[in-house]
Amino acid sequence: MNAMSAAPIFKTCVIVEDNLPFQHLLIFHMRKHFNKIMVFDRVADSLRYLKNNKADLIILDHNLSDELTSIDMLDQLNKRKSDTPVIVLSAQENPGIAAETIKKGAVDYIEKNEKSMDKIHQSVLSILRKKFRSENGQHPAPWYWFFGFVASVVFFFSVYQLFTL
Repeated sequence: MNAMSAAPIFKTCVIVEDNLPFQHLLIFHMRKHFNKIMVFDRVADSLRYLKNNKADLIILDHNLSDELTSIDMLDQLNKRKSDTPVIVLSAQENPGIAAETIKKGAVDYIEKNEKSMDKIHQSVLSILRKKFRSENGQHPAPWYWFFGFVASVVFFFSVYQLFTL
């Protein structure tokens, strides 16, 4: 049986986002890849959770209401020698911050806009492919990626409609 078709490969996703509507969008779209989704609106709370729990992916807003940034969290994760992939989101286009987060270990930096959910989905699929290949030494069935692409297109249009209301 193909593990990709049986159940989500990832167990836990940690979302650190203080924008409630964006939190709900992320939860909705990550459910198909994760068995458990933990949501925090503060870096400090997420770090406390991660101290005793493992996550397969962290989706992290750059600027949060607790005055800590994604760079602060990445520094803390690096001190703990965490190998959890981190996707950083930001409402601002800032190449300097993007470069700094990538240098600190983030796998992707995505600007929040009408296309961001599609980019997040593509980034998660890329991480999923790497994890599947490293754990199984093989490639998933091609149809899985085709349906992932179709789902991304459908998702992009739903997000586009949401932002154009």
